[in-house]
Amino acid sequence: MVWIQDMAMTIQILQQTQPTMKDVIGLSNLAQHIQKFLQAIGGGDEDQPRLKQYADMLGQLQNHVKGMAQRLQEQQPQPGQDGNGEAAMTAGKVQAMQITAQAKAENTKESHALKTAQKQAQFELEQQRKDKQLDADIRREQTRTAQELAHEGARTAAELRADTMRTMQELASNAAKQAQEPPTSESE
Repeated sequence: MVWIQDMAMTIQILQQTQPTMKDVIGLSNLAQHIQKFLQAIGGGDEDQPRLKQYADMLGQLQNHVKGMAQRLQEQQPQPGQDGNGEAAMTAGKVQAMQITAQAKAENTKESHALKTAQKQAQFELEQQRKDKQLDADIRREQTRTAQELAHEGARTAAELRADTMRTMQELASNAAKQAQEPPTSESE
């Protein structure tokens, strides 16, 4: 990511020269903007490894910025060295605390975003599992219903065959009885 590379090059340059508190604050602001951008492009599962790598690199760069802030604070005149020494030291401490607080807030946001993404992924996986379970339940129910229908159909067919056989036997029996009886003449 270009912004992270720019931030890294700026830190390298400032480490070779004498950074000012404005430089430190500027780098902190850049880190905040990069963090917001990473959260905005948070995307899908395939982007997570790349985004984590960017977040790790940004965290390392923020550590360098914190180190610069601490060194600047240590370089501030000690109380008693000049008339404004205590005020300058207090201002340096305040700025260092602000930078630390900003870095902590950004880390908290990043952590929250990652947890939210993990919860979303878990939810989606659970939904997929439930969908598969429902599909399996539906297939089992369809199979059971088809078996019951086939069994009922076979039973009905057997009953029809038995009824047909009884009817045919009755007809055959009646025909045999009529054949054995002497014909009755109606003309007599």
